[in-house]
Amino acid sequence: MKKTAYILTAVGIGIIMLAGFAMTASDVQAAERKIAVAAERPEDDAQISRRTARTPYILIFDGNGELLEIHERPIDRDRQAGPAMAAWLADKQVDTLIGGGIGRNLQRGLDRYRIKGIEADGSAADAVSAALK
Repeated sequence: MKKTAYILTAVGIGIIMLAGFAMTASDVQAAERKIAVAAERPEDDAQISRRTARTPYILIFDGNGELLEIHERPIDRDRQAGPAMAAWLADKQVDTLIGGGIGRNLQRGLDRYRIKGIEADGSAADAVSAALK
């Protein structure tokens, strides 16, 4: 009798574990992605900032295009803003940065942390949608 109870318990635990892993690999990848956008305002439809490293706001989206975080003036310095921005993005576990202009120093920093840089204009949400396609 005890052996049957153990087997039924093990089978039940196995079914529960399989149900927990029902997300597809693409769902997991999308949830793990973080896309940062240099923006002029703290809204998802804000215009992309031309001054990417010294942007007024950084908006962070997930791999489904949902706005997760808003950061005001993440880098407030006159010199070496590009490398500082790249390090800040790496700390936030961002894998892609979208901005109006990506300067040489910022690009070097992005390369160092293996962050993809995309130059774009228009709204933040539209740029994220395009990057996810």
